[in-house]
Amino acid sequence: MNNELLLDYSKSTVSYRAASKGKRFANYLIDRVFIMLLMLGGFALLLSEEMLMQIEEMNFIIEYLLGAVAFIIYYTICETLLRGKTIGKLVTGTRAVSKDNQNLDFGSVFIRSISRVVPFEAFSFLGDGTGGWHDDWSDSKVIDERNPLKN
Repeated sequence: MNNELLLDYSKSTVSYRAASKGKRFANYLIDRVFIMLLMLGGFALLLSEEMLMQIEEMNFIIEYLLGAVAFIIYYTICETLLRGKTIGKLVTGTRAVSKDNQNLDFGSVFIRSISRVVPFEAFSFLGDGTGGWHDDWSDSKVIDERNPLKN
């Protein structure tokens, strides 16, 4: 097993900076593309052509709900199994941890995941600071593992 996944950031002698808004945005874009590819691939493999046509005819609310469920499942599974990482975070070298630098528990991961589908949540990054509502509501933050603070 990769020792990096088991690192307890609260006992580490290395301090980490908060991930920049640029890296957070890159995480969002990478994860969004990955989720869409998974959904398209999953629908193509699991559903008949007739069912796919019915999905295309769905109204906006049902499409939004399907997407929301996919987001919640993706983020919950990734951030639980990969200890605070998603595909986007793996690419950018970032990780979600608790405010006190502990690995996230399942409850915090689930709150982060559900919070992401709140309408306009993405706009919560436009203010000062580096976090959004899903960080605040789950008492978490995202650190930049590739850019530690100098001690």
